[in-house]
Amino acid sequence: MAPVILPASMSVATPVKSLPRRPTLKRNASEMGSDGDSIPSGLSKRPKVSFDTDVKVRVLGEEWEKEPSIIREEVRRAIEKHKAGDSSSYNRLKSIYISNTEAGNQHSATEVKNHTLALYGHVSRLDKSCSDLVFTVLESNWIGRDEQYVSLFVKFLGNIVSAQSGFIGGVLEMLVGKLGQIPLSAGQISDFPSVKRSQLQSRAHSALQYILALVPAASSILAPILSKNFPIPSDTTKAHVIYTKNLLKIIAYTPELRSHILSLITDKLVKIDVEVQVDMDDLEDEVGEDMINSITQMPINSSELFDDVDDVDDDDTESILSDESIDADEERRKQLKFNIEKMDIIMDIMFDYYKTMFTAASFDVREHALEHLFRQFTNIILPTYRSRHTQFLLFHFSQTSPTLIKHFTSACSEIIIGKNRPAHLKRSAAAYLASFVARGARVPAEVVRDIWNVLSIQLHKLRAEYESTDSRPNLRRYPQFYSIAQALLYIFCFRWRDLIIERDSFDDEEEEPFAANVENLNWIPGVKGTLETIKTSKLNPLKICSPPIVMEFARLAYNLKVVYAISVVESNKHLHLPRFQGLGAFDPILGELNRETALDGKDDEALNQLDSYFPFDPYNLPRSKRWIEGFYLEWKGVGGTEDTDKNDDDDDDDDEDDDEDDD
Repeated sequence: MAPVILPASMSVATPVKSLPRRPTLKRNASEMGSDGDSIPSGLSKRPKVSFDTDVKVRVLGEEWEKEPSIIREEVRRAIEKHKAGDSSSYNRLKSIYISNTEAGNQHSATEVKNHTLALYGHVSRLDKSCSDLVFTVLESNWIGRDEQYVSLFVKFLGNIVSAQSGFIGGVLEMLVGKLGQIPLSAGQISDFPSVKRSQLQSRAHSALQYILALVPAASSILAPILSKNFPIPSDTTKAHVIYTKNLLKIIAYTPELRSHILSLITDKLVKIDVEVQVDMDDLEDEVGEDMINSITQMPINSSELFDDVDDVDDDDTESILSDESIDADEERRKQLKFNIEKMDIIMDIMFDYYKTMFTAASFDVREHALEHLFRQFTNIILPTYRSRHTQFLLFHFSQTSPTLIKHFTSACSEIIIGKNRPAHLKRSAAAYLASFVARGARVPAEVVRDIWNVLSIQLHKLRAEYESTDSRPNLRRYPQFYSIAQALLYIFCFRWRDLIIERDSFDDEEEEPFAANVENLNWIPGVKGTLETIKTSKLNPLKICSPPIVMEFARLAYNLKVVYAISVVESNKHLHLPRFQGLGAFDPILGELNRETALDGKDDEALNQLDSYFPFDPYNLPRSKRWIEGFYLEWKGVGGTEDTDKNDDDDDDDDEDDDEDDD
């Protein structure tokens, strides 16, 4: 048989060997004892482990274990995803800065710090699209935490305003908000030591100063924010005082805002001042006096008021204002009392502030301070009718040196005789100048005489101009003439002694020898001529000027034998001017809108007469009144006039009876 040849690709299968058996861990019976539990020799049984059920198990949160570098990366991703449209991680990031203890959303101090540190490193990514996150962080309670975190947060503020200028306004707004009446809770964060309000506001000042140093141009943004955040008139005295003090502290590290801040405080003071005066005028005099007397027992040193208020609950402050059990009139009187107190304390603060400037060794500093005051006077006080106390800042500090006295009186004189000044400012300046010269105890005789001459020259000039075209009294047409005439009468009543040459023998009121020597008084040149002009002018200033001032002048002039004006005063009682001839609400001739406050309640005759408003009438605020002592000239009765006063009063009564008979 022939052999079979196989293809090369094919081979004969070799027999498969059986696989060896895998070893097993199972022990056979020969290795075990008879009971099945025996242990081979050389081995020991592992002891059983048991757990104590009383041990407390603490599970560490995910955030606790994260390193700051990891958190920083997560913050970066959250911001990037937010910009791409996925805000889930971004919203969780915002929630860290929203404290809500009741909802269990109180994040640990370490967690908050590490995320703030991460944001600090990513401020360049926090553009406008992340504004809600930025403002959430700004609104968080950072100011009541530990010093380390406060320092970190302030640096974050510096980085954000440097890298993203659009957030400067928000940062400044937040910091200024801390300069008001901060709630107690701001310094009482759990797991942190309590922080006093004074320290909270000190931190706010430090942060604000740091921001302004980094971005000097931010002061221009800060100015309107300071104005916006000033307490409204209905806010408490405490709120006004705290904010005012903090404004003055800002001046120390932002001197470029000095003028703005001082003008802001003055403007708010004037508004409160006018409100107080209007309310006082509406009440009976004795009621107003009672309210003033009721607060005289309050602490005198207002510099210590509201400095240590950390234990005072805000809700208790002036809670009487919200008492619904009192009627409307009583509520109004309570509000008036608080406004008087508010005015008094803030005035005391401002007196104390300006004192440091006017007691400076450098005259330039004092003159610069007076310029600040006079600028506020010209722009705020002078145009405001019925301001009662604010102007006494200027009254006091203008008298701290003879040079400053002349500076103020010259400035008022320039307004009166200037050609480009509104008519109402001229009239107001005349009242201020006359009241300052009359009441200023440190205004020397030479200044009194200089001002008398300046006003007299202007009076003669206006008389010649007006009488050439008209010969009838008319307040609407010639208010400047009458305001100057009234200023001269007022100065004469208070300072007539300074208008006498060689007046040494008349310094003592009790020794004024009117009966024997009054006819020999040697008046400075022009006094008699000016008073005679006022008496005989066809424009009849004795009819238009305020009756109380005119009557006092007539009595005094009669006793001094300088001019006999009583006959003109008596004749004017029977002179009735046309109705509505005075300064009405709108003056078409002067082309200006006049305030109606002074006209409310006046009869037709009073509308034709000047108001007897002199801005430096007695200062009655009990606490700050101490600053006026020694600078204020009280009214001095003139010896030898008692009988005349009595006779004149009798004559007035007879005249009133005659008028009633005529009617």
